[in-house]
Amino acid sequence: MKTYKYIVLFSICCLNTIVAQTKSQNYIKTTQYTQPVKQASTTVAQKTQVVYYDGLGRPIQEVAVGASPTKNSVVKHTEYDLNIGQTKDFLSYSVASGSSEYVANAKTGTLNYYNTDKYQKTTNPYSETLYEKSPLKRVLKTGSPGEDWKISGNNTIDFSYRFNTANEVKYRQAKATLASATGIYNVTIVEKGTYPVNSLYVTSVSDENGNVAQEFKDQEGKVVLKRVYNNPQGVPTLFSTASNAPMSSPMPSVSNIIGDELKGKSVQDVIDNFDKIVENLEKNVDNQIDNTTKEVEQLPNNPLRGSGVITGTGETLDTYYIYDQYGNLSIVTSPLLNGDVTLANVDKLGYQYKYDTKNRLVAKKLPGKTWEYMVYDKSDRLVAIGPVYNPFGTEAKGWMVTKYDAHSRVIYSGFYNGLAVSETTRKTFQDNVNANAISFEKRASSTNIGGAPVTYTNTVFPKDNLTVLSVNYYDDYTYPGAATNFTAIEGQTVIQNAKGLLTGNWTRVLTTSSENKANITFMLYDYNSRVLRSYTKNYLQGYTQVDTKYTFTGLPLKVTTKHKKDNVAVQSIVEENFVYDHAERLLQQTHKVNTLAEVVLFKNVYDELGALEKKDVGGNLAKNIFFNTNLYLYNVRGWLTDINSIANYYHPNLRRPLFLLKLNYNKPEQSITGVNALYNGNISEQIWTSGIDNKKRSYGYVYDGANRLVLGSFKSPDLGSASTANLYDEKLAYDKNGNILKLDRNGASVGGVTTVIDKLTYGYESGSNRLSTVRDASGNQEGFKQVNTVGSDYTYDEFGNLTSDKHKKITKIKHNHLNLPVEINFGTDKIEYLYTASGEKLQKKVTEKGVVTLTDYLGGFQYVKGKLSFLPTAEGFFNAETNSYVYQFKDHLGNVRVSYSDINNENLILPHKIIEEINYYPFGLAHKGYNQKNDALMKDYKYQYNGKEKQEELGLNYYDYGARNYDAAIGRWMNVDPLAEKFVGWNPYHYVHNNPINLVDPTGMEAEGRENDYLFDNKNNLIAVTYTDSKDRYFTESAYSATSMKFQNSKGDIKHGEEFSPDFAIVEIMAEVEGSIGHSAIGFDGNTFNYYPTKDDGTTRDFGAGNLFGTDLQQVVSSQSDFKERYPLANSYFAKVSPEQKTSLSTSLSFKGETLGNSGEKYNLIYNNCTTNVSNHLIGAGILESDSYRRRPGTFNSMLKSSGNISGSISRESSIGRTVRNNVRESLNNMTVNGKRVK
Repeated sequence: MKTYKYIVLFSICCLNTIVAQTKSQNYIKTTQYTQPVKQASTTVAQKTQVVYYDGLGRPIQEVAVGASPTKNSVVKHTEYDLNIGQTKDFLSYSVASGSSEYVANAKTGTLNYYNTDKYQKTTNPYSETLYEKSPLKRVLKTGSPGEDWKISGNNTIDFSYRFNTANEVKYRQAKATLASATGIYNVTIVEKGTYPVNSLYVTSVSDENGNVAQEFKDQEGKVVLKRVYNNPQGVPTLFSTASNAPMSSPMPSVSNIIGDELKGKSVQDVIDNFDKIVENLEKNVDNQIDNTTKEVEQLPNNPLRGSGVITGTGETLDTYYIYDQYGNLSIVTSPLLNGDVTLANVDKLGYQYKYDTKNRLVAKKLPGKTWEYMVYDKSDRLVAIGPVYNPFGTEAKGWMVTKYDAHSRVIYSGFYNGLAVSETTRKTFQDNVNANAISFEKRASSTNIGGAPVTYTNTVFPKDNLTVLSVNYYDDYTYPGAATNFTAIEGQTVIQNAKGLLTGNWTRVLTTSSENKANITFMLYDYNSRVLRSYTKNYLQGYTQVDTKYTFTGLPLKVTTKHKKDNVAVQSIVEENFVYDHAERLLQQTHKVNTLAEVVLFKNVYDELGALEKKDVGGNLAKNIFFNTNLYLYNVRGWLTDINSIANYYHPNLRRPLFLLKLNYNKPEQSITGVNALYNGNISEQIWTSGIDNKKRSYGYVYDGANRLVLGSFKSPDLGSASTANLYDEKLAYDKNGNILKLDRNGASVGGVTTVIDKLTYGYESGSNRLSTVRDASGNQEGFKQVNTVGSDYTYDEFGNLTSDKHKKITKIKHNHLNLPVEINFGTDKIEYLYTASGEKLQKKVTEKGVVTLTDYLGGFQYVKGKLSFLPTAEGFFNAETNSYVYQFKDHLGNVRVSYSDINNENLILPHKIIEEINYYPFGLAHKGYNQKNDALMKDYKYQYNGKEKQEELGLNYYDYGARNYDAAIGRWMNVDPLAEKFVGWNPYHYVHNNPINLVDPTGMEAEGRENDYLFDNKNNLIAVTYTDSKDRYFTESAYSATSMKFQNSKGDIKHGEEFSPDFAIVEIMAEVEGSIGHSAIGFDGNTFNYYPTKDDGTTRDFGAGNLFGTDLQQVVSSQSDFKERYPLANSYFAKVSPEQKTSLSTSLSFKGETLGNSGEKYNLIYNNCTTNVSNHLIGAGILESDSYRRRPGTFNSMLKSSGNISGSISRESSIGRTVRNNVRESLNNMTVNGKRVK
């Protein structure tokens, strides 16, 4: 068949890329030099990787040559099962030499390496996959490394597939009707009962704890329902429980289905009708399963799991997706609605979307918020969105406007109040934009727009009533406030021709609408487009200048920061130096302030696989004296288990640590009711000891079936008293949207009796997620402080922002265009905030009883009452008032637990030098009764829970996360989640999915942490299961997912590694295994760009992808759905890039793909044009340094490593996902009938 022939041809092409051969193995060797070199050399510092292949071109061994800290090689073994492919994914291990040679006994070496105490004597150092015994070879079960996660045990991830049953899923359709007055399709809801039997495809996933999630898709592949089962098994009765017990039955056998389908057919019949036969096989298998199975859930430790039976109970948390007749997503309902949909109840508990005649999203409504309207230009770029508040806190409303240049780069943005915001005026705005002959602005001589100096034209609507908030400058330095000195920086040449790079920025400071204060920034680059200097002149006429010296591969060697608050302040100079090992792992960082002595912030030691093993903190490197030492331990899954092992209280040759922390998952130690072993990554227990009293304290954790924390149970066995039981307990109950319904909290022991400090009941506005009341039945004011007992406690504005709180005596909160608080009034007292237009907090002004206290935040330098108080460091902060370093112990969530300082300059830290200890309830409230604080050193430093600033003034007690403020006393945010649409199954005020022990929210935008993700292709085949690797980093894959005709929007599917937030991702798409026909693309700012040719007939270019096999092996494009069919996700690599590189890349890409696609002609699949195009743009942006790897899809990993942009973190397809897809295709392509090959 054609497909097979093309694969052969392309594979032959790829075989030509092999560098060399050993006597027994084929291999590809990749060398990245870490020092300058003019020609290949074995003596210059380098990083080398060798991948060995078998005769079928499959990788069988990877060798990172001399990569370990002791310069031994790190080897990863791969093996394949006959007729199945890869079913086991082995962990890497270190060998006893630095050789690049093939290791013949790598499997035995791996098994021996992990069968040691360090790795819990693991006999299965690999993940394993069990496949369905059918031609589809769908995944049924996956096991993970470690004895407790063996595939033969009960703690696996299980999968099942079926069709829906009668009356199982409610059926609603949105009917879209065009309103000519607005140009928008309005929606009504059409009731259609329930989906017919066998009309939906159901995929179920049960995690290692038996928590089940299901996804229902229609025949077009659209998700219509996501269902989570809240299984109460093993959860103690805390308040009340409810259950919904579905039926279950055994999994069917499919052994006779293939024979029935092929019965009576000749070989030629099978060849001629192969695609139809495969389609019938898939349907028949699922019909058979559906006829005998009604599974919904799987219980922990279920003895039937090994036989494929999945059973369980639990209430259902249902999120429904409703589409209009054109296939557009129109309504999403949250679980609290139970699928009951009316426009009235969706208004507060659902998501609504409206489209125009060009199928563009032009209106949307999120739960608890008003309608938002969008306007687009002729290039389908978003140019306006509203309503938003006035940026200056006056509560007037208008539009946020964005203007672009000819390269689709954002050049300036502003607030427009010349037109009211409504559905009708949106059309007026759109008509005015459409009337523009040109949809972009050009460079011009300096002009003034709304008080802002702008060197661009102002010809695109709107031109008047526009307050410019930010201006971006590119390519050169001819704008107001630009750099004039281009001398070398730290011996590195500065370029003046910065074509394609962001060179400067003007950002308004939001003082008053009549003032035009701003922060003005410029960036200087080297020839590799790396920022050598960033200089910001602040609104106080001071500055912050950051100069960076880089290694050959782009890692910072030295960073010098010069700072002045204003034009009369004394300059502060901070110098930081970094040292790396041969594999570019960070070994140490030093810090120097002004003329003070240089100090070592930390010194790192890594184990043979590169995991952090030891960190010496603070001290004198020359004398090898350090203030504290932290030792790190992990389990075989790579999950952190210990920072300073409590079991080894005294470390050899080391003083007793100041703080010891143990995290248990599958092996809880304390006997606490309901606290059980957990296998899905949730922490079951936390045990800690402080140097202050050396007493062991612990929390045991209980979660419900939706992974929400329901109990944190405190225990302190070392205190030796029954009265310590249940001190500091915190227990919760939720509704289906994750809104907290009840919260009980205990405090310290008083007179030998545990004190109940909170007994809270939450009340919500009718049919809403908005909190209306909190009532405390405890009679205690220690935790939550109840003030009001009559009527509503809280009010909100139309954007879902909290505007008053009677318990905190807040009478009014004003917000700006970013929904950040500008002014919080407490009657006669108040707190005022000053921001830049981009949301950076610059100042906090507290007025209490007529006394004003100012706190300034300027580039990391924090001032209190006009005086520099402190500046942050990598291990704590520098107290500028006492010229002393304060070091901090932070736990796995970034919570500050212990702060300490060498107060008397003795080069010694003993427990009495601990200046602050803080321990927390699960949701972030601080314990009282035994924590201590030294106000002399810590009085101005308020960064505590999650490392965020606690704003204690006037009893506010909010934690500032940047985008939102969090109240730990009630466990909720004060504003709607800016990314609420990514988490439609949750209320938009929830804190980290109600799982604060395992997740954190670094910015107030999105929770991050250890979560397994499951991805399915458009045929419901599992394509990826992602896990934590041995370095405790977290990755997911990205996929093509949207339905836009102009570009493919990933809708935020790409998530980032723990170590950095990528500005863009290289998305690598391959149809089969590496070496077959594949495709490469760039995922950038939520869009996917690649080479888009014309149709066969030469008509206009399509921006989807489709019929990949035209005549003469040339790719042609017709539809996106076929592209997804041909190219399921293979690999997704994240690249760490600078803002300037991102800007450069955005310059070369266009939203229509025309730049990347060049002239749009057809191109030949054999010659890797897609990969060449992608690499051209990456090289042009300075992200790749060489085009030597332009060979085929499958090489970007090497390319990125060569350019130094991966930094040790890479998201790529798991072997499980690769094996699933390969084996499905392989089994079908090699199918035989009567001994003859079908295809």
